[in-house]
Amino acid sequence: MFGRKKIWGVIVFFVALSMNVFASEGGEQLEGEAITFPYGFYFGPKFVVNQVDEEGVYTPFEVSFALGFEYEHRIAKYFEIEPSLELSFLHHLWTGKMASLSEIENRTAFTFAFTAELPFMLIFDIQRWSLSFGTSLALLFRFSALDLGVKGGDIGRNRITAKEEVSKINSYFWQEGRWLYPALRAKAEYTFESGWKAGLLFSAYLPISNLWASPKAETTSGKIPFFHDSIFNLAVIMHPGKRK
Repeated sequence: MFGRKKIWGVIVFFVALSMNVFASEGGEQLEGEAITFPYGFYFGPKFVVNQVDEEGVYTPFEVSFALGFEYEHRIAKYFEIEPSLELSFLHHLWTGKMASLSEIENRTAFTFAFTAELPFMLIFDIQRWSLSFGTSLALLFRFSALDLGVKGGDIGRNRITAKEEVSKINSYFWQEGRWLYPALRAKAEYTFESGWKAGLLFSAYLPISNLWASPKAETTSGKIPFFHDSIFNLAVIMHPGKRK
């Protein structure tokens, strides 16, 4: 299970590994022209916003670890497409009306979240720096299973079994377009003499389905708050390179 301390530990490990790669390259004698590969990977914290309740059963947000892969394809001087695929993990429960993020002690389901998108980016090259901004329509595929330590026959606060809760959670994810997320993306990257490129990636995913989803939330209006299930990523991104 991914606790928050473990998530930050994994992030620190990857950052330290990245710094070690660049440090070892810095000591080598570089010859020939540098090449940066179009494929790369990114990793970092993923923040998912959640509606809250008076009892404090639902967590207001969850921090997960996201690992993603992308491919940069320049289609014009200032335009690029960047197909990407990302994996992360979350904890959910069934409120009786909707799926909600939960604290670990209240969780029922362990959710695998796969995000596939094709961002269209406006890119500016400034010496060794690359700054890009863009948008995409992302598809979020979520699959839940019983979390560790939870038995299928366990009865939850809604008086149904944990197995039934997981079934309702999975159905909820696929109803009313909850897998559709317009996204915004921004990147700042620096290309080293070795050809390696590294930088920061920020992305935001908006749950547009909340505009038309039927009233199911346990709120005064009975409607799902627009920012419920919105996602924000801040990641370190790296593209390998070499010299000819």
